[in-house]
Amino acid sequence: MNSYKPLETMSTPNMDKKGAYSWVKAPRYNNLPFEVGPLARLWLSGEYRRGISAMDRTIARALEAKEIAGILSILLDQITPGVRCNRYGSFQTMLKVLD
Repeated sequence: MNSYKPLETMSTPNMDKKGAYSWVKAPRYNNLPFEVGPLARLWLSGEYRRGISAMDRTIARALEAKEIAGILSILLDQITPGVRCNRYGSFQTMLKVLD
């Protein structure tokens, strides 16, 4: 069992510590660091509640990738070949216009 109690401790950033985690890049809300990413999204949705370890983060990435692939599969099944889907007519034409 993990004895770490995040609510009982406060991490103090050390901006000068060599080779350490970058506190500058930590997502913040109201000046507090927050967890973001696939695990946080799955946790908040209630779809994953097994843990919060590095392995759980990896599992959450795989689960989210699987869900996105399923959505893409549905969208790809709805494509009708030869039907213009934008005002430029094709992706190549759109790139030329935007260039």
